Formats: sequence, structure tokens, C-alpha cells
Amino acid sequence: MDLVPLMGMRRTLINSELSEEELRLLYLDWCSAQVARRFLELSHDEVWLRSNLAAALPAAPTEARGGESGSQAPLDRIPGYLDVVRKTTLVLAREMNLPQFADWKKEYLEDPDAFDVELMRRK
Repeated sequence: MDLVPLMGMRRTLINSELSEEELRLLYLDWCSAQVARRFLELSHDEVWLRSNLAAALPAAPTEARGGESGSQAPLDRIPGYLDVVRKTTLVLAREMNLPQFADWKKEYLEDPDAFDVELMRRK
């Protein structure tokens, strides 16, 4: 199967059909683009409001980190930053009412060009 990657976005397929795994990856790429676009549209007050709504969500499980015990990654210096971003993203995704994979897949297979426009749109 010949794939031509386009900067982490949708992969253009040459002489073949997308596999189920490729469709799932494309779906996640599309959902990420929708949420990121929405995040950038928010004012500072709107981000603050959603971050506070997100505070009620359960925390993500922590991952074990290697390296020296005294060293911190840049984002680790801001307690809870990644958790707040994750929770706020979940709040946005819920507000946007993104389609389930099966529904998205059906629509995508009927008209992939419509999704290509959304994935490649810059704002």
C-alpha cells in the first residue's frame, strides 16, 4: 500500500482503500483538529470557565517517569497543567458533540473530500 503523509494530517492513499486502522487514525486526527480549532476560538475567559468545569472531572492516571528524581520536565513545573489541558479538551469535545467513529466513518466514506477540506483548513 502506497501512502503519502501530509504533515501529520490525513494520508492520501494511492491505488488502494483505507484500512479500518487508517480510518480510526484519520478519525482521531479529524477530532483533534476540530477540538484544537475550537480551543483557539475561545477567549481567555471562556478557557478559564471550561478549565473550572473540567476541574470536576477525575484525574488522569499518572505515568511513571524515568530519569533523575530531582529533574522536572518543563510542563511538570506547572502542577496539574497537563491534567487541566486534558480535562478542558474533554469538556470541549463534549460541548462539540463530535460523532461516534461509526457515524463519522459512514459520512467520510460517502464524501471524503468534505473532511479533507476541514482537515486542511487553517485558521
